[in-house]
Amino acid sequence: MKKKWFLLGAAALILFIAVGCEEVKDEKTETFSKVWLVGDLTNWLGGEPIEMTKAGNTYTWTGALSSDSYLKFAGCNTSPTEWDNGKTWQLQPTGSNHSVACNIKNEPDVSDFEIIPDEGNNAWRINYAGNYTISVNTSTRKATFIRTTGEDFDIDTSLSIWVVGAAPEKVWGDGMGDDDNKMAETGADTGIFTWTGVLNVAASGFSFTTNQPDGVPGWPSDGAEWYVVADSNDPTVDLADGEEATFDVEKKVAQSPMFDIKAKGNYTVTLNTVTLKATVKCNEILPDVIYDKLQIWVVGAAPEKSWGDGMGDDDNELVETGEDTGIYTWTGGLTADDSQAVSFVTTKSGAGFTKPDWAGTWFKADADGVTIADIATAQEFDLVEGTGQAPMFGLAADGNYTITLDSSTMKVTFQKN
Repeated sequence: MKKKWFLLGAAALILFIAVGCEEVKDEKTETFSKVWLVGDLTNWLGGEPIEMTKAGNTYTWTGALSSDSYLKFAGCNTSPTEWDNGKTWQLQPTGSNHSVACNIKNEPDVSDFEIIPDEGNNAWRINYAGNYTISVNTSTRKATFIRTTGEDFDIDTSLSIWVVGAAPEKVWGDGMGDDDNKMAETGADTGIFTWTGVLNVAASGFSFTTNQPDGVPGWPSDGAEWYVVADSNDPTVDLADGEEATFDVEKKVAQSPMFDIKAKGNYTVTLNTVTLKATVKCNEILPDVIYDKLQIWVVGAAPEKSWGDGMGDDDNELVETGEDTGIYTWTGGLTADDSQAVSFVTTKSGAGFTKPDWAGTWFKADADGVTIADIATAQEFDLVEGTGQAPMFGLAADGNYTITLDSSTMKVTFQKN
């Protein structure tokens, strides 16, 4: 505590900062016409108080403060006219001096204050130098300090962050903390987190939630803090392949404003919790449709166990590449056959079917006589969808092949390995 705050008697009265008013206040709950910041920054009695910006019962100021400096606030209904005790109200910390830590960037320091007529020596002590936004609310009697720039910021090493919204799979309800949606910190204690995945166009968009004391994410109604688009930023994410955009974010107990995705695609999102910046990079725009989840098997004389009871063998099932892409792949050995080598079958339509069926939908060649040549380059063919396995693709040579089937474009590619 600075020496002046230990002075008593007349000296204490001199150091009590009172902005003279043309009329004496007689109601502590009344809204002040003006609130002033006073302290080391204004050289106390040797300088001029700083008028704060008024919005209802909230008064704000933004500016630079030095470490180990002190301040408080004075309320007055009219412009200052003189320095005189008893003609203004002091706004000071309740009970004792309050140290403003603000060692985490943009982490608010909130404290209670009291409004007294002319006595008291309590003040706020600034621990770290930097630029601050200060707000005092005379209704709630809360003072909030936020340090936006400066040195010696700490990293919250216990932080976990998830992407939440209508975009990734399993993001609401029980799936909100799914590992697929959890961001990974880049390096140890950097405060920088990344995530890559598919984001869909959705009215609610997406934002980020943090962990609760029990380690799982929570809702604002649970008191959970979220990283959301700053009010000063347009939340629109409208990018082409390879483009990226950076946004200011805020940490608050709210899930909005959310990022507004304008095109479905695969994105990489980077959140810097120290600088409060989020970068969204579009890796690839994807077709703006949601495909039915399909189960597809390679069927024919080529793969082992592809007919009869073995038709739905796991070894012959294609795997979707990514989430909701409609693109499926399979790699394995195929045996040459002029006309009956390969077709693709799905499950029988309707709920509860998990194995292929002769009555299921087939993806097959668009004409008889389509043969996969014995060449090293990839070969692409059109597909048709229908019942029955014919016409099937012929195969000119035995070998190990990678098959890629795109259900959105109805194309299939064979690559001999």
